[in-house]
Amino acid sequence: VFNATSLGATTSGTFAVYFDGSDVGLGNNSSADVDGAGILPNGALALSTLGSVTSGGVSWANEDVVRFTGAFGSTTSGSYAMLFDLSTLGIATAADVSALEIVAGGGGLTDDSQRVPYAISAEDALAMAAKYAAAEANSLADFDGDGRITSGDLDTFLQRFTAGDADVNSDGVTDQIDMDLFWAALSAAQP
Repeated sequence: VFNATSLGATTSGTFAVYFDGSDVGLGNNSSADVDGAGILPNGALALSTLGSVTSGGVSWANEDVVRFTGAFGSTTSGSYAMLFDLSTLGIATAADVSALEIVAGGGGLTDDSQRVPYAISAEDALAMAAKYAAAEANSLADFDGDGRITSGDLDTFLQRFTAGDADVNSDGVTDQIDMDLFWAALSAAQP
């Protein structure tokens, strides 16, 4: 991270370590080199690596994006969780997320490995989430845990959402993203 003290023709400032991957399982393995990163609205870090990695019990490949939540700086600590398992959304496993941008209201993923750029907005991501296998969608949509998709799931979700306890994407907060993910899963679920 660059901490600017002045900008313009005489830009100056200092660099500081924001994320030290070697502290959190991204050590001396070139597959673990971070090739795309962005800061999520909740302060977590979304990242992609050059190759396949397993760290903290989470495994991902170069076409995936994981979320890292924890303490940042020269002594980094925390945990990973899958954010986008793009191979399950129809993105070729040969693809490589090589750039990642987080912007208000959406984001972008760029695939330079095939020289075909594409962007995934929040809306696209929700649409692709509907392509998950029916079992995955049923799992997310079965909010009351009875093994069936019924109006009870909607009732349970809305009650928990109102109470701030409907964290569908496991990012630590209940927000509109959770509402959108639940609706996408409910729409894709098989009754």
